[in-house]
Amino acid sequence: IFDYYANNAEALLAPEKLPVANPDEGDAVLSAEPLGVLLAIEPWNFPFYQVARIAAPQLSAGNTMLLKHASNVPQAAAAFEKLMLEAGLPQGAFKNLYATRSQIETIINDPRVHGVALTGSEGAGSIVASQAGKALKKSTLELGGADAFVVLADAEMEKTINWAVFGRHWNGGQVCVSSKRMIVVDDVYDQFFEGYTAGVAKLRVGDPADPTTTLAPLSSEAAANEIKDKIRQAVSYGATATEVGPKVPSSGAFVQPTILTNLSEDNPARYWEFFGPVSMLFRAKDEVDAIRITNDS
Repeated sequence: IFDYYANNAEALLAPEKLPVANPDEGDAVLSAEPLGVLLAIEPWNFPFYQVARIAAPQLSAGNTMLLKHASNVPQAAAAFEKLMLEAGLPQGAFKNLYATRSQIETIINDPRVHGVALTGSEGAGSIVASQAGKALKKSTLELGGADAFVVLADAEMEKTINWAVFGRHWNGGQVCVSSKRMIVVDDVYDQFFEGYTAGVAKLRVGDPADPTTTLAPLSSEAAANEIKDKIRQAVSYGATATEVGPKVPSSGAFVQPTILTNLSEDNPARYWEFFGPVSMLFRAKDEVDAIRITNDS
């Protein structure tokens, strides 16, 4: 990411001529200028990548960065700042802050801070966006999602199933853009369901530092309990929950891989983000119906 912006920032930021209705009136030029100090509020699930992807473009554009990282990855936050200084970044161009949630509004309201970027939950995004709006500061938000993985009748089934299993369960299923909703046309639904279930059952639970582990625990016991509670709620609204694979350890932050089916149109769980190893499977009548289900969330 840093190499990309080091190599391309000059071209990306070059002045751009814009078309004008009457050329006799002169030129219109779009110029890129730095805003100043920006606050980045970043999540724990990819503790270096998430910071790099916001810091690299902003630093290359001439802005300076304040980082408020997730409270459960302070070591990653400190290491990132240290690496930036070792790489030759001027002192103060990138500053890690161990700020509390209550202190974020104070930072956003500081006249020296000109914008805020947040990657995180809908709840956090709503709060930060309202604080930024009140302070008339720019904000960008990258929040959760219930991404669709659509399987049509002509899919290469073995390849599709393998990528579906990986796409839902990498990083323990704790990915904003992982494949959370499997929407499968009727012609191949049973074949996909059988293969997908078998693929999930093969996941190897264990220490995330062990290269042979393919299903990691969640970030905390609280996160695991939240997922388990969401599964129970989905079932209470009429969904079917099928636990898959060998039993995961009962202690720690593991969650049993679970497939949710029979999610009716009035089941609110259709619109939830399950941040863990929980798959939602939907049977579509055909391609048109698959698109309808995809666009419903």
